[in-house]
Amino acid sequence: MESWFVSILFGVLFFVSGQFFLRESFDTDNNYFTTAITFSLAIGATSLLLLGISHIYMPELLVYNNSKLINAAIAGLLFFIGNLFWIYTISTKKSLGNIRVIMAGFETFMLFLVGYLHFNERINRKQFLAALLILLGIY
Repeated sequence: MESWFVSILFGVLFFVSGQFFLRESFDTDNNYFTTAITFSLAIGATSLLLLGISHIYMPELLVYNNSKLINAAIAGLLFFIGNLFWIYTISTKKSLGNIRVIMAGFETFMLFLVGYLHFNERINRKQFLAALLILLGIY
């Protein structure tokens, strides 16, 4: 099995587990703000721990250049804002599966569009029809 596919499988496992615990955090109330801040602090603390470990054991993996840092910082800010909306949606106690399917459908369509317009990626007929079927399935 290819490493990128194994990486996706592990990523999905961790994301699903994380969403389980996010939903559990709303067991007694639907205060999404406290959950969102705690969630973000956990990501920040984990990042700092990984940075410290990397400096000691894997310094060759740390590559600093302005473009990388600026793009990563902008991505982090945008993900943070997106996470606020995502966590708010989970706090409404709607079906986790429906929330993820709707998000994944719109993400797929938007990522195809961004890939095509900005990165000159080709979208074949099969990919376009699959994205369309996802959106129709959501509807």
